[in-house]
This record gives sequence, C-alpha cells and structure tokens, in this order.
Amino acid sequence: MEIRDTELIELLCKDVQRGMALLIDRYGGAVKSICSHILRNFDSSVIEDSVQDTFVSLWENLTREKKKVDNLKAYVYQCARNQALSDLKKYRQEQGLSLDEFQSTGIEELVSTSRTTTEKQAEVSIGFQCVHKVLDEIGEPDRTIFVLRYFYNYAVKEICQYLKINEDNVESKIRRCKQRLKNKLEERGVFYEE
Repeated sequence: MEIRDTELIELLCKDVQRGMALLIDRYGGAVKSICSHILRNFDSSVIEDSVQDTFVSLWENLTREKKKVDNLKAYVYQCARNQALSDLKKYRQEQGLSLDEFQSTGIEELVSTSRTTTEKQAEVSIGFQCVHKVLDEIGEPDRTIFVLRYFYNYAVKEICQYLKINEDNVESKIRRCKQRLKNKLEERGVFYEE
C-alpha cells in the first residue's frame, strides 16, 4: 500500500532517512526533469546540484518549520522550479550570459513528461502544440517577449535592454499577449485550471 503525502511528511519528521528516501523515490524523476528543462544549457553537474538543493530545501521546509502543505506534489514541483530558476539566474550571472545568446527553441522541449501516463502525455503534447501555434500567430516582437519572460525567466528590464523597448511597452505587450493566448487556447478547447 502506497503511503499518502500527509503520512510522508510525518515520516520525514520522525525518520529523516526513510522519509527522504520515499520523497526522492516518489518525486525525484519529476524534480530532475523540471531542473533539467530550466537548466538545459548547463552541465549535468549543475542540474544534479539543483536537484539536491531542492530536496535539502524541501527537508528544511517540511520538517524544521513544520510547514503545512495541502498539496505535496504541487509544493515539490514549485520548490524544484524555484530552485532551478534561482540557479539559472546565478549561473547566468557567473558566466556573463546575456540575451545575445538567446536562441528560440520549440516550446514542446520545455515539457516534462517524466512519470506520466500515455494519456497525460498526449494531453500535454496537444496543449503545447496549441500554445506553439498560438504564439506563432501572435507575431513579433510579442512572441519573443512572451517566450523570454515566461519560458526563459528573463526580467522585464533585461528584455527592455535587449529589444530596446521601454518597460511600460514590454509590460503592456506581456499583458495583451497573455490575454490573447488565453482567449485563443479557450477557442481551441484548451483550458487552464487554477
């Protein structure tokens, strides 16, 4: 019988070694996939460090602070994303990478398919095909602004400097692009659940 998430958190507090082993067994693949996609332009050692730091952070947050978590899966994924984005920013600064090295890649590459069913993979694939088509319809520079902001996590100021557009204009384009994307996805039957 599989242990529930609430029991897993309790186990982490009582028996750290066993609790961490179960946490890593259950969520390790997804955490590695999230970190790999965000840090895909870096060494595997950078990705492994990010994965390890994610689990250290989870352990600290779930045990020492006695954090109450309603949805452990979502919390783990959010921690992995935050850790990887933090590492991305750190390594980008250390290596002096700028937006000049930005190369547009297919959005479908950003999808994590670890530990999902075939049906779920199909849903994700269809959803990302729709997003890709909608972004192609949006046109430039809006498409580039949206991809840089939401898929590569560049700050608005960095995008402004790269595209030589003022900040208000970039923020306005982001808002309009998000609304257009939402409307067009809804037209195609793809809905975002909050």
